[in-house]
Amino acid sequence: MQGEPPRHANLTGENFERADLRGANFSGANLLGASFEGADLQKANFEEAHIEDASFGRAGLLLANFTNVKGRAFFSYAYIYEANFTKANLTGSNLDYLEVSYSSFKEANLTGVSFEHSRLDGVNFERSNLTNSNLGYSSLAGANFEEANLTEATLSHASLLDANFTKANLTEAWLWNANLTGADFTNAKITEEQLKFPRT
Repeated sequence: MQGEPPRHANLTGENFERADLRGANFSGANLLGASFEGADLQKANFEEAHIEDASFGRAGLLLANFTNVKGRAFFSYAYIYEANFTKANLTGSNLDYLEVSYSSFKEANLTGVSFEHSRLDGVNFERSNLTNSNLGYSSLAGANFEEANLTEATLSHASLLDANFTKANLTEAWLWNANLTGADFTNAKITEEQLKFPRT
C-alpha cells in the first residue's frame, strides 16, 4: 500500500508484512485480519484502531501508540519498547515471548491475555484489568500493578523483583515459585496462603 492511510480507513485483511511503516498513521482504522508481521512500526499511530485478528508478530513497535485500540490480536515475538497501550482493549490477545519493557498498559482491559515468557520490566499496568491473564515465566522487575485487577491471574515462575502491587486485587491469583523479592503488596487483596511458596 502506497502513501499515508487515511484516518478511519478500511484496511481489512491488508498485508503489511516486513513493510517500513515508521511514523505511519493508522488511527481509527479497521485492521480486521491485517498482517504487520515483521514490519517496522516505530512511532506508528494506531489510536482507536480496530485490530481484531490482526497480527503484529516479530514487528518492531518502538514508541508506537495503541491508545484505545480494540480487538483480540497476535503480538508474539514482537519488540515493544516504550509503547503506549493506555485504555486498550486486548481481551484474549496473545502477547507471548515479547520484549515489551517500559511500556504503558494503564487502565487497559487485558482479560485473558497471555504474556507468558515475556520481558515486561518496568511496564505500567496501573488500574488495568488482568483477570485470568497469564504472566507466567515472565520478567516483571519494577512493573507497576497499583490498583490492578489480577483476579485468577497466573504469575507462577515470574520474576516480580521490586514490583508494585499496592491496592491490587490478587484474589485467587497463582504465584507458585514466583520471585517476590522486594515486591510491595501494601493494601493488596492477597492471602498468606498465596504467598506461601514464593521463590526467593
